[in-house]
Amino acid sequence: MDKIDRYRQAMEQILTEHAELTSSKDSAVKAQLIFDRERHHYQLIYVGWQGYKRVFGPVMHFDIEDGKIWVQYNCTEDAVAERLVEMYPLPISCWVFILLLSVSLLVMRLVKGKEAIAVRSPGTKKPQAGS
Repeated sequence: MDKIDRYRQAMEQILTEHAELTSSKDSAVKAQLIFDRERHHYQLIYVGWQGYKRVFGPVMHFDIEDGKIWVQYNCTEDAVAERLVEMYPLPISCWVFILLLSVSLLVMRLVKGKEAIAVRSPGTKKPQAGS
């Protein structure tokens, strides 16, 4: 089974589980699953009526683009992205990249503005402004 098929199965599983949890046979609002396996779009929507009020809207929407899962929309309290990462852990090279990116962002925050923050060893003189 290739990576795209595994991703497809994971998204369909998450959407189906959520639809089963939120569906009720007595409810006039139904959960509908939409799986476009050819174009890699996967959605859960609610459709129906609450009294005289029309109910229609997305609950979750996932896509597969460029070999990656995109969580386009999630209006639930479920941590879907975290669940997907648990199902498909990132390789070590991705974690190294994320760590380097985090350090770079931290450095950029430290040097933001007119004055850069100088890091100095204990016992050295404090840098002079403008030097």
